[in-house]
Amino acid sequence: MIKILVWFMFVHAGAAGASTLELSRGACAFALGGELAGSSASLDAIYYNPSHSVDVRGFGMNVTTFPIGLDIMDNTLLLVYSKDNLGGGVRISYMDYGDLKGLDEHARGERIFKANDMIIGFLGGYRLSDKVKLGMEFIYFKEVIDAFTGNSYNVSLGISGNLNGRTEYGVSLRNVGTGLKFINEASSIPITLALGGRNKVNDNLNLFGHLRISRDVPFMISLGAEYAYDNIVSFRMGFRSDKAGILSKFSTGIGFVYKRMSLDFGLSGYQNLGIKYVVSLTFKE
Repeated sequence: MIKILVWFMFVHAGAAGASTLELSRGACAFALGGELAGSSASLDAIYYNPSHSVDVRGFGMNVTTFPIGLDIMDNTLLLVYSKDNLGGGVRISYMDYGDLKGLDEHARGERIFKANDMIIGFLGGYRLSDKVKLGMEFIYFKEVIDAFTGNSYNVSLGISGNLNGRTEYGVSLRNVGTGLKFINEASSIPITLALGGRNKVNDNLNLFGHLRISRDVPFMISLGAEYAYDNIVSFRMGFRSDKAGILSKFSTGIGFVYKRMSLDFGLSGYQNLGIKYVVSLTFKE
């Protein structure tokens, strides 16, 4: 029963369906307040703005795991390659809700059934100049509950750039497309507008600020800071607004770098599910 309640709170957290599309992905983003549309500081940023795919400069891979609660788990793989002014890649996200208990149509005969969500995205970016980069991601979303399946086809658009060598900006419009039809009921998907940026104060300190507007949940303001020591370890913290008011949620995290690999941890309160963590492993040429 507890697991069913956790699953229900997560899937139906907002008015729109397919809330998995806007799940926080990437430990760096999670630690900095939950949004990175305006910064190329981490490979995580590609989840929030496809134009950042141009910034990889070679091959990049990100693997992220997010334990939601009990044995409900979200896992994501991102592969991206960039050369000259072009970038492209694919990401696959799979959320497994595990085994759920249910009754038949006569409210009898308790049985076990499965539920999962899957996202497949194909993305690309193009660098017009240092001040303007464009990106697009085509997304297929599939939700399965027992023997029933719903799906939708969406696109996310992004623009980003560097204004003066120390200040980045970015704007993304995500999840624009068909609604999610499940059995005989249709629901909207969480179309989201996000904008923000990063200011490089010095070689060690970065400051982040973002605004996110979605029809699924109230608007969110997030602020974050990252301090990097000797290109070996990074300390992160962030705040974001929610229903309790502006800057009411705290997040923190740490990242370790060894040659081309980085391991990142993010920790924060998440929706009504208590304190949660996200772990990411990243490789960049």
